[in-house]
Formats: sequence, structure tokens, C-alpha cells
Amino acid sequence: SRPLVSDGTVYVGSDGGLGTPGLYAISIETGEELWVFPTENGVQSSPALADGVLYFGSRDKNFYALDERTGEEVWRFETGGWVDTDPVIAGTTVIFGSRDGNVYALDIKTGAELWRFSAGDKIVSSPAVAGELVYIGSNDANMYALDIATGREVWRFTTGRRVESSPLVVDGLVYFGSSDRYLYALDAVSGAVAWQYDAEARVVSSPAVFEGSVIFGSGDNQLYSLDLKTGRTVWKFRTLGEIFSSPSVGDGTVYIGSNDGNFYAVDARSGLEEWRFKTPGPVVSTGAVHRGVVYFGDTERTLYALEVSAKAEAPAQDGPDRTMFGADLRRSSFFETESLGRFNGVRWAFETIGERRTFRIEDLSPGFQYPTRRLSSNGGVRSSPALAGGALFFGSEDGHFYSVDAETGQENWSLAIERTKQQMGISPVDSSPAVVGGVVYFGSLGNHLYAVDVKSGQEKWRFRTDGGIFSSPLVAGGVAYVGSWDWNVYAVDIATGQEKWRFRTGDEVWSSPATDGDSIFIGSDDGRLYALDLETGEERWNFQAGAAVTSTPAVDQDTVYFGSFDAHLYALDRATGEFKWRFRTEDSILSSPALHGGAVYVGSHDGNLYAVDSRSGRELWRFATGGEIKSSPSIAGNIVVFGSFDGNVYGLDAETGSEQWRFETRNDVFSSPVIGDGVVYIGSDDGHVYALE
Repeated sequence: SRPLVSDGTVYVGSDGGLGTPGLYAISIETGEELWVFPTENGVQSSPALADGVLYFGSRDKNFYALDERTGEEVWRFETGGWVDTDPVIAGTTVIFGSRDGNVYALDIKTGAELWRFSAGDKIVSSPAVAGELVYIGSNDANMYALDIATGREVWRFTTGRRVESSPLVVDGLVYFGSSDRYLYALDAVSGAVAWQYDAEARVVSSPAVFEGSVIFGSGDNQLYSLDLKTGRTVWKFRTLGEIFSSPSVGDGTVYIGSNDGNFYAVDARSGLEEWRFKTPGPVVSTGAVHRGVVYFGDTERTLYALEVSAKAEAPAQDGPDRTMFGADLRRSSFFETESLGRFNGVRWAFETIGERRTFRIEDLSPGFQYPTRRLSSNGGVRSSPALAGGALFFGSEDGHFYSVDAETGQENWSLAIERTKQQMGISPVDSSPAVVGGVVYFGSLGNHLYAVDVKSGQEKWRFRTDGGIFSSPLVAGGVAYVGSWDWNVYAVDIATGQEKWRFRTGDEVWSSPATDGDSIFIGSDDGRLYALDLETGEERWNFQAGAAVTSTPAVDQDTVYFGSFDAHLYALDRATGEFKWRFRTEDSILSSPALHGGAVYVGSHDGNLYAVDSRSGRELWRFATGGEIKSSPSIAGNIVVFGSFDGNVYGLDAETGSEQWRFETRNDVFSSPVIGDGVVYIGSDDGHVYALE
């Protein structure tokens, strides 16, 4: 049930988790119960309020009208099924649906039936009213438009599966989701399709609107923002669980619950995460925003009231999946973008400020085949770029951190990184950045984790460790997690730059953390992969590999994958750390695995990129390059992109491993690619970052 807030009171239904099933009135100030109206079964319907009377349905098959102040019953109306829909009030009529398959219109004063309309199946969708029409969906796969005065059908639109999402009517279009995976925009008068959008999984979430965008959640774990008129993607925000909650918007922030147990605040313009709040169970409830407080419930019997802090200005960007190494919090390395199957050329190449010299291949020792001319630079780019707000962020071996315009390659700003007393001249930045809420976070080999304003390049804070930071920070829930060569894993509060906790491993930590929303997974040169509690840093389990674990793990629904210097790719049970399988290559694995479509992609120092079945560990294919592969692959569409120490960037067919294209740089490619809008951004040891179209 979505809470209703009015005059110092929160009204919310419960299935009995709060005690007695029914409707509760709770004081905003104290959280104390003012009254409860008991029903014979749970209340999932969200109440409506008019002239001091509350209207709501119950799973005891009744629809109720109660006095707002006292909770006393005014009248009730019995239907033939559960009433889970939220009522809508139009003049002197209250309209709602029932799981008996009927839409009911009742007199608001007496509860007398005015009309009913029979659909072909249960009704879970809540009605919307615009003009003289009522819009409501049914499990019979239809969206109906009914005459508000008579209940007569005006039109119906048939989708591929049941419609549980509630419609939203804006500027002559009706927006709603279906279990057939689509969000639909229909002409409100005729029912004709204006556009439809494939959300990859069933859409139960009901849409909300903000400044020309329609926002909704999907069973594919993502929150979407689409252009109201065209259906074009504005941004996507990925959670770690299915989204059945419906978004609410207040003061430029979208609030949404997820089955991963988190309640999220997301910037409505950019799709950047502002904060998250962890609950013990899935969050299906829709939040209600009132005077700086958001109210919502979880499935574990709790109603929450969270104070909403003032918004920090956040830059527009292409989507939260493109703001940190590995594409997302699970480090899947999968990017939502157009096909990369054809290489059209270099959009731009940005040159760092490191000193360079050119030398011929004959000057090198025999070994792997390289390009005939090599460009040496102490400005090599081993950091993997982050893309956010139309800018590219990356570090360099020349001791600088850069912001570059993603469209033109022009420098926005650069920041010189302070060296330690032990370092001669420069402090390289090999750590890959994370961008969250208008701040970019990255580590340096000068022993610090930095927080820098994305627009100005001004340092906000720095956090010192006792060793270099090659690890790439993971930012989640207001905390930055990162490893250090001082053998520790750190959790740092991003608001203050203060340490929250640290966990000591048995050796240097080069690996970067990944999370499933509950645990942190990270490797150490002590040969172990660790699972740590996200909140406390306490060890949950560890797994001993045969050599150092420098590879960054990737996590799917139930498995964590990582490589080791013992030449194996491992798959472990995410919850317990139990061994599932391992796959042997011919040399060490520093490359971090990428996940997509039932396959794990990883590079090896043996010069091969491998595709391995994620369930069995069976090899699907391999592709040989002319040099070690330290670069971690990224995936967009059906193309796998990665770099090699033979100096090339490759694009391979993800299904077959066949080469689609390659681009030759003039030195080793250690950097891993980031992909956005059909462009591949990647660094090279030749001192350049390339934008490849």
C-alpha cells in the first residue's frame, strides 16, 4: 500500500505485518498509532481522501469509506473478489477495480452502485480519469477506456499479456506497462499506439512523469526515463533486483523501491543515484513525499519515514551504468548502447602531457608481434575511463587526472596529483574513476583516494592510506569502497571523506570491489577472494585460489566470477563461497571477467580472450591476439571490446568470437573500454585516449 499523508497523519494499509490487517492512521511527528480500522484480510489498496472521508479496498472483498478523524466506518460495498486497486474520485463518484473482474462506480456519499463494467479477468491495475473517460487495465491483457457516466466501453487496446500497471494520462496520451515487457503510449481518445518501448521484462510498475519524461520500473532490475512524446531513452538506472514498486517524484528526485531490499533516490534529470536506504526485505511499496519526508513500507512489517536532504546539483549524463569501472555495481561490463559491429574511424584522440619518444620495433626484444612503430610515453593511460554528463574522466601515468569533452576530445580540466616522499617526480593514476552525484572518485599510486567536483575539477577531499591505490573505487549507498597496497580494503563516507571501516587482507590489494547490494567481493595478492559485509566490513567468507587475485570479480544472480595468477577463472556460490567450477588458461589472469547472455568473457596473459559458459565452465570459444591481455573486456550489443599488449583494440562477435574490427594504437593497451552511444573510449600506453566510432 502506498501511504497517504494528510494534516499530520500517515494513512497506510497492512496485510497484518503491523499487527492487525486493516488501515492504520499514524502520527507524522511521533510514528505512534492514532487508530486502526481492522479488516478481515490484508489491505494493499492505497487510500483516497475527499471531504474528510477515506476510501480504500481490502482483500476481504469489501470497499470501505471511513471517517478520517476517528476511523469509524461510514459505509462498505461488497464485491466478489479482492480489492487491491487504488480508488480514484471524480466528482461525486468513486471508481475502483476488483479481482472479480469488474470495474465499479459508487456514489461517494452512500456507497450505492452507479454502474459496473465486466472485463475478461481480474483487475489489479488502478483507474485513471481524464475528461469524460476512465482508463484501467486488466489481467485479460487489455487497457480499457470507459465512459465515466455510464461505464460503457469506448475502446480497448490488447497487449501481449496481463496489464497490472496503472495508467497515467498526460497531454492526450495514456502511458502504462504490460507483462509482455512493453511500456505503451496510446492516444487517449482513440486508443491508437503512439509508441511502445521494450523494457526487457514485465512492467508491473506504474509510470510517473517529470519534465517531459515518463519514468517507470521493470522486472529487468532497471528504472527507466523515456521521452514522453517519442519513447526515446533519456536514462536508465540499474538496481540489483526486480522493480515492482512504482516511482514517485518530488523536488527533482525519483524515489523507487527494489526487490534488492533498497529504497533509492535518483536524480530525475540525470539518472544518477543520490542515496539509497537498505531495508531487510524487498521494497514493493511506492513512496509518498510530503514536506521533506518520504514515507514507504517494506515486506518486513515496517513503515519508514526518511528525511530528504537538500539535493546536490548533479550533472546530466548518459546513465548510471556508465559511471564506474565494470559498467555497474556488479562489474558486469555490459553497456546498453547501439551496435558496435562496424568500425567507422577515430572520432578523436586526446594526448596526455607526458614526455614521449618514438622508436622502431627493432629496438625491442624478440617476442610478441607489435606495430612497426611504437610511441613511448610516461603519460600512458592505464586507467579505464568513466563517462558521465557528456564528459570522460580518466587518470594517467603522467600524474594527472583529466576531464575531457566526450564529443570533441577537448580538455575540460586536469588535476595534478601530489606525489609521496618516496616517489620520484610523479604520482601515476592507474585507478579507474567512479562518478556519482556530481563527484568523481579515484585513487592514485600516491596513496590517496580523491573526491573531485566533476565540473570544476576542484578537490573536495582526499583520504590517505599507507600504500598506493591501483584499485578502482565502488560507490554505493553513500560509501566509497576501495583496496590499497597497504593490504587493506577501505569503506569511506563520501560526504566527509572519513573512514567507516577497514578490513585487512594478507597482502596488497590490486583488485577492485564488486557488490550484490549486501556483500563486497574483492581479491588480494594473498590469493584469496573475500566476501565482506557491506555495512560493517566483517568477513562472511573467503576462498583460497592458487595465486594472487588481482582480477576484479563480477557478480550475477547467484555466482561470483574472478581470475587468478594461477591461470584459472573461478566461479563460486555468491552466498556461501562454495566452489562451482574453474576454467584453466595457459597463463596468469589479471583481466576482469565480463558477463552477458550466459557467457563469461575474460582475457589471459597467454594472449587469448576466452568465452566460457557461465553455468558449466565449458569453453565456448577463444580468440588469439599477439600480446598479453590485461585489459578487461566490455560488451555492447553482440560485440566484445578489449585491448591487448599487441597494441590493438579488438571488436569480436560475442557469440562466435569472430573478429569484426580492430584499431591499432602505438603501444600496449592495458586500459579497459567504456562504451556509450556507439562510441568506444579507451586508453593506451602511447599516451592517448581514443574515441572510436
